[in-house]
Amino acid sequence: MNQCFSTFLTPCLLSGVAILASSAVSPAAAFELGYKEYQNPVGNPSQYEQTPAVGITSSDIGNSFTVDWSLSPENDNVDIDEELQATGKFTVNDFRSDQLDLTVDVTNTTAPSFQAAIVSMGWGVQGQDASPSMGSKGETFQNVTAAKNFPGGFKDFDACISATKNCNGGNIKKGLQSGSNSDSFQVSLAGDFGDNPSTYLQDFGMKFQSEQGSYQLAGETTEKSASSGILYYNQQEIPEPSVGLGLLVVAGSFSLWYRRQNRRSIPKA
Repeated sequence: MNQCFSTFLTPCLLSGVAILASSAVSPAAAFELGYKEYQNPVGNPSQYEQTPAVGITSSDIGNSFTVDWSLSPENDNVDIDEELQATGKFTVNDFRSDQLDLTVDVTNTTAPSFQAAIVSMGWGVQGQDASPSMGSKGETFQNVTAAKNFPGGFKDFDACISATKNCNGGNIKKGLQSGSNSDSFQVSLAGDFGDNPSTYLQDFGMKFQSEQGSYQLAGETTEKSASSGILYYNQQEIPEPSVGLGLLVVAGSFSLWYRRQNRRSIPKA
């Protein structure tokens, strides 16, 4: 949704994203991993001040990144007997100046002994009012719509995918059930992505309906989600070393120092 125009050379975006490096050593282009800040914490429980942002360009066609969701029963703000867990694999099928095509494979890895269904999930497109459409439907997830508000206080989702026709949730029996059940679907996002297509997907909210209440989680990305070993620093590509344990240690240490010293965020929602 509209914040600032989303090309990787735009000053407002460069000042708004913390870039991470992958631990792999492939020479291919990496996804840029950053975050978006909220002025007030979102989710249920209300604990997320930052939500993930994943930078995508047309060079990422055919590549995938991973988003994970989890909520521990040890969290003082919840009363559940089992940890809520899920993972999603996002594959870039195509990316043109007017459309981004994704395949999403989502798995509910919550323990099978605890009933907790995923009833909806969604994400925003930074700098866009993108129009979503469903390509190949899943067995569980068959509906997509834009959502100004997503449960838990999330804002401006360009794509909300639901097991019912209601982005706010629905019947627990219609959701993606716990016990490593999976679903796969395709979503297209129409927008103005420029002559050299680029954008950020952000937030990655998910709603669980469980036998012990309803919870809305933000996703989490990690360095292993990136598809290569390229470190982006002020838009200059610096390949990580491909040989030598000592050089790998140096690269890893610099990556950690850089993230701690240079954390910047997408403008607060």
